[in-house]
Amino acid sequence: MSCAACAAHVEAAAGKACPDSEISVSLLTNTVTVLADDQADEKLIFNKLRSALRAAGYTLVADTLDREDTEKRQQRKNAAKLCVSLVLTAVLMYVAMGHMSGLPVPAALHVPVVTTAVQMAIALAVIIINFRFFTGGIAALIRLAPNMDSLIAIGSGASFLYGSVMLALIIGATARGDTALAQEYAHGLYFESSAMILALVSLGKTLESRAKANAAAAIGKLASMMPDTVTCQRDGEELILPLSEIAVGDVVTVR
Repeated sequence: MSCAACAAHVEAAAGKACPDSEISVSLLTNTVTVLADDQADEKLIFNKLRSALRAAGYTLVADTLDREDTEKRQQRKNAAKLCVSLVLTAVLMYVAMGHMSGLPVPAALHVPVVTTAVQMAIALAVIIINFRFFTGGIAALIRLAPNMDSLIAIGSGASFLYGSVMLALIIGATARGDTALAQEYAHGLYFESSAMILALVSLGKTLESRAKANAAAAIGKLASMMPDTVTCQRDGEELILPLSEIAVGDVVTVR
């Protein structure tokens, strides 16, 4: 799950699969919890959930350790992709705007067709590296359940398509010998925006995932401090009972 909309979609899908159960979805820990009747078949509930969430575009993993290992591997891959994306975006910004800031720019990059083709190639590389935003976002749009990835895909994709149209116009103007018009078109490209959207969102998601991991670790440490037994008052007596035996309505002594 990547945003609150994802959590809402997961909760809705789980609610349809298990209409008689209490559903709780946590974006922080990427989990869905189903509170069902004691006599319910857990395997049947899991299979229903898995099918419903797969139809909604998500994968359900039962083993917490497997999920954590998968998330760690994915985080390492995303970190590597982020580094490459940032480097390519910096190069793209130099190609697109280096002449505006007085930086030395090779003479070939002053040719409209050349500089546009170079920008397009770099932007395309950034898009390929971060194509997960497009696969997830477009799939969510097709299911009529758009999420944050859908917004990212639309913004970055629109910028790239606009730049591609400009490249075609530049090639046409150059073929006609109208260099002034080609130069004018070259000033209206948005390839750097296409790459910048993906790079900055990837950076934000990396920082967010680290913050979520730290928060989850803190919650886990807090949960580990829960005692195994508790002092409970029943019928005027103080009894030391296992935590699992505490019921609604009990009076608990906390010293």
